[in-house]
Amino acid sequence: PGSSLEVIALRDGRWAMVHNDTEEGRRSLAVTLSDNEGVGWKWVRHLERGKGSYGYPSVIQARNGLIHATYSHHDEEGRTIKHVTFDVEWIGAGD
Repeated sequence: PGSSLEVIALRDGRWAMVHNDTEEGRRSLAVTLSDNEGVGWKWVRHLERGKGSYGYPSVIQARNGLIHATYSHHDEEGRTIKHVTFDVEWIGAGD
């Protein structure tokens, strides 16, 4: 949808990607996980789905292994930057 994404290599060797997983618009933001350096993305978990607009993600992995993501969040109530924290197991559980 003409939007940015971010991919990081995790400590365990897997890759995590936060991106808009739609063909059009930015109404869905997902985190996906690859165990083969991006050849395939087996696990998907949505951070957001809805009437808002989500984009411009940034991702890091903290020393304790938790993954932190920030992204823009625009809806009828206004515009903000959201921060979420999760672990690899949360992604693997899927939607």
